[in-house]
Amino acid sequence: MDTDRPEGEAGPPIEPRSGDGHGNAPAGGAAEPTDASAADRRHEQLLAGLSRIERLLGEVVEQQQQVQREQQVREFSLADVFASLTQVVAIAAMLGAVLAMLQSPPDRGLAALALLGAIAVQGLSLTLFMLRRK
Repeated sequence: MDTDRPEGEAGPPIEPRSGDGHGNAPAGGAAEPTDASAADRRHEQLLAGLSRIERLLGEVVEQQQQVQREQQVREFSLADVFASLTQVVAIAAMLGAVLAMLQSPPDRGLAALALLGAIAVQGLSLTLFMLRRK
């Protein structure tokens, strides 16, 4: 049987189509205007629904692009660059302290100063790395 509704769709019973089976009106007269207006309303509702879906998908794409831009900014920040540089300075100061202690006439003052400097620069480096996580 040829009906207007797909199989399995709920709703009131639909009368079989008349005509040639391709949506054309019977040869005896034109289709009723109420059927055409109902089909037009369904078509407009479908278009409105598709328009809403398209708009929502556009908003989702915008949100995803914004999240991606924020991640890129977070991945490369000035605080990370300075933290890395201070980490290198802290390692150099620590090596300087070890070398000062290993010298034949030990220079305890220079070794202590290099060690305290390494500790201070290491603290600065950790602070800069923590700024990124905030």
